[in-house]
Amino acid sequence: MKRYLYQYVICFTCLLAMVVVFNWLLNPFLLFDSPEIDGINKLKTEIFFANQLTKPHTIKQQKPHSIILGTSRAGSSLNPSSPQLNAMNIYNLATPGASPYVIFRLYQHAMANAEIKSVILCIDFFMFNDARGNKLPGYDKSFESRLDTLVDDSPATTWPQYLRDDIVTLTSWSTIQSSWATLNKQKSFASQEKGGVLQQKNGFWIQQQPKSSLYPNIFSKTAETYFSQQWFVGDKKEFRLSPIDGDDTTTFYYFRQLLLELYKHDIETKIVILPPHAYLLEALSVAGLWDEFEEWKKRLIIINDQQALLFNKAPYNLWDFAGFNNISEEPIPASSTGDHPMQWYIDAAHPNAAAGEIVIAKIFGAPIKNSNLDNFGRQLTSESIDAHLEQIRHERQLYRDQHPQLLADLKHLYQSFINKK
Repeated sequence: MKRYLYQYVICFTCLLAMVVVFNWLLNPFLLFDSPEIDGINKLKTEIFFANQLTKPHTIKQQKPHSIILGTSRAGSSLNPSSPQLNAMNIYNLATPGASPYVIFRLYQHAMANAEIKSVILCIDFFMFNDARGNKLPGYDKSFESRLDTLVDDSPATTWPQYLRDDIVTLTSWSTIQSSWATLNKQKSFASQEKGGVLQQKNGFWIQQQPKSSLYPNIFSKTAETYFSQQWFVGDKKEFRLSPIDGDDTTTFYYFRQLLLELYKHDIETKIVILPPHAYLLEALSVAGLWDEFEEWKKRLIIINDQQALLFNKAPYNLWDFAGFNNISEEPIPASSTGDHPMQWYIDAAHPNAAAGEIVIAKIFGAPIKNSNLDNFGRQLTSESIDAHLEQIRHERQLYRDQHPQLLADLKHLYQSFINKK
């Protein structure tokens, strides 16, 4: 009996060791310092929906001096390896579907672990929909257990969670599945047979569509997702723009708190509204949210000015790239992504790294060779906002006049959504 028990223990130990080595080597969530091997584990195909696990760990490991905060729009467009950013020791801390609360909590975590000197704060309109609430989509209940401060900025005990993460990530069945998927998808992702999201060690995402996907289908699916999951959510399928002076159940409250901390600690900050494609801006207008969109921009300026005044400082530069211009109006090919990849966009919501390079150049005052991009990105102030919004309305009308079929298709798409509500 003892011999069988001994053999069982030996077999179990060997099997567990094999699982640990397999998961450590494949390293699907970038938690370990494993070697990256072409065709084996270099492309991290399973990491996108594990950001609530991965990014708090990485901040503790890398201790960057600068961070990028935002949603997937920032994650897929602002590459820390950009020549303008490369010397800043910067990490892209963007998180899919992040709310201002989540961004605030990640900023607190970064401050607790590193000497943060500068922040690129990227904000999106849908983040300030109070009908979405302050949690993340697919909220991981362990997320805040990984953050080294509580929301009141007092220290938090996180080592039990980090130990649990390491054990689970090395030994669990779900990680075995993710490791196997990572191994299995290396070739198909590299050849663009499959789509998905990769993540690099600097936090930047590489999103790709399958090369057989047609751009019109990609764009219409993006609009449908925004209608049903970002703009009109909850049981009532409603949009509620956050009040400017609401309590801690509202989204603007945590934007205000974040700016308060940034000004308090004298963090060099640039606030950026990244550029969705004109198609998505038209979808927003068709959905009847254009007035709220403009009001949102006005509230951003007011809060930025108010928080700066508390510390007797000049307001942070607030850049608006969400308009109609030679980047956002890029023609939507009728072909597939493999036949004719777009220059500036992954889909209607996500600019790519090439567009991100132009954004980075603009906000840092670097020269841009293309003179056709002069109207791409404008700074928002209380003095300029009214004229700025009027200019965007004018540019929107020009775009509509040139794309009547696109507008008709979006109206039909929105009506289909309304009929399902």
